[in-house]
Amino acid sequence: MQKIEIKTGIPIYLQIEHALIVEIATRKIQPGGRMPSLNELHELHGCDRNTAVKIYARLKRDGFIDSQPSRGYTVAVGAVDKARSVLAG
Repeated sequence: MQKIEIKTGIPIYLQIEHALIVEIATRKIQPGGRMPSLNELHELHGCDRNTAVKIYARLKRDGFIDSQPSRGYTVAVGAVDKARSVLAG
């Protein structure tokens, strides 16, 4: 995952969200594959748990991920093409 830089002036949640979109676009996390849990995301980046919740809410709203009870968050079908489109501008 991309390194998160605190001093860039870009909010941390946007940097983490972008890094996850890159992982989806490059298929490091496959469609249907499990995303890191909220706690794992929090531990990986040292972000507040509420920040992790916000990131996943935004990714879900934008169609990149799905949530399933007792399975957690997974990459949505069609998310790879969507992520590549977002990254291409």
